Amino acid sequence: MTDLLENPIPANVETERMVLGAIILYNDLAPEALENLTSEDFHHIGHRVVFDAIGRLFAAGGMFDVLLIGNDLTATGHLNYIGGVVGIADLTRGVPFLSNISKYIAILTEKRLARALIKVGNKLVADASDTENRAASVLENAEQSLFNLSHGQEIGKLEHAGIGADECIAWAEAMHGQEYSGIPSGLVDLDRKTKGWQPGELIFIAARPSMGKSALGIGLAVHAAKTVPVAFFSLEMPRRDVSKRILGLLGRVDIHRITNGDLNQLEWAAIAEAREELNNRKIFIDDSTSLSTMALRAKLRRITATQKSLGLVVIDYLGFMRGSGKYDSRNHELGAISRDLKELAKDMAVPVVCLCQLNRATEGRADRKPMLSDLRDSGELEQNADVVILLYRENYYQTQKQSVPDYDAKRGLAELIIAKHRNGPTGMVEVTFKHEYASFENLMKEEWA
Repeated sequence: MTDLLENPIPANVETERMVLGAIILYNDLAPEALENLTSEDFHHIGHRVVFDAIGRLFAAGGMFDVLLIGNDLTATGHLNYIGGVVGIADLTRGVPFLSNISKYIAILTEKRLARALIKVGNKLVADASDTENRAASVLENAEQSLFNLSHGQEIGKLEHAGIGADECIAWAEAMHGQEYSGIPSGLVDLDRKTKGWQPGELIFIAARPSMGKSALGIGLAVHAAKTVPVAFFSLEMPRRDVSKRILGLLGRVDIHRITNGDLNQLEWAAIAEAREELNNRKIFIDDSTSLSTMALRAKLRRITATQKSLGLVVIDYLGFMRGSGKYDSRNHELGAISRDLKELAKDMAVPVVCLCQLNRATEGRADRKPMLSDLRDSGELEQNADVVILLYRENYYQTQKQSVPDYDAKRGLAELIIAKHRNGPTGMVEVTFKHEYASFENLMKEEWA
């Protein structure tokens, strides 16, 4: 290990000189360099300060040469790092005319990444050798560092709007005649509005406690798993309880009877059939009690490596998640978590459904119907979400039948309020809640006429 750490640091100083010399001689190459490189891509400290000076001059007016760079470095006190104005001039010696510098940029970014990996490796060795550090904590920090490196390689670029328009037209042509463009929820009226869960979308499903968030999340996962692999993260319930609900849902068996083992022969047969059906659905459950966004990403990458693709991610629920950094308040942490979840959905091109809790403001209103502003703890949740669905069951609050004239008419009725929909309509759809199966199902309109 010591021999590896003592190997020469990866760098190509001559390529660094070539890039700097080229953009000093041919200023029109500067945008490409400034878009794709930072001073960290240069190993030689003199080259770093020259690149920074070029960036400042370019931002100020666009033009620069040896003398202007020298003046800038004199003002910052960094001129000596490159050996004076003569050192700057030396960067241009022997540099041929270049129409682009993309190949040289690729070399520099490759060397910089190698140096960064060595830095991460050295820190990993040091942290793992420190007996006061927990191995799991060291591993999570290493995963975070490696993710930061890999994510930093993704550089977008300005492109003509026509490119995106062509992609949009191709997508529309592919979707023509198809009922849904995303992963169906199984709730027909909801799918008519959303067209299914779309790749890259972050969907928040929010409700007050005991409204049925977990039941809805499990139902969405089970339905999607008919056609695509699904990852279900249960931070609140253990895996056995999640599986119990799945068996009750698929077998149409009262989950409380499953809990008590009080099943008749027909129900045992239904459970056996449900278990067999579950073999045909690729649904993977993780019941970690605390989950960081970095750990979530790592787990999803491992699932993707074995399943080749992932169709849906469901998280139950946001309140038990933690961010991958340090935060001065829980609000800021939740905002960071929601940003990370949106980023993850986009990077992996998979819809992420995250359950979350509404604040108590609903309890102070006469009808107790939730609003978008009731999202708990952080306004950033609304900002980062593509879709926000508020779950409401009026019947939950109606504990005394005699005081509510239409109690029987509304028993089992639930509302899914689409309060935000970045790419489609908002509104409300009604569904049925089957309490005995903990299942949300399509509403049969004649039952509620």
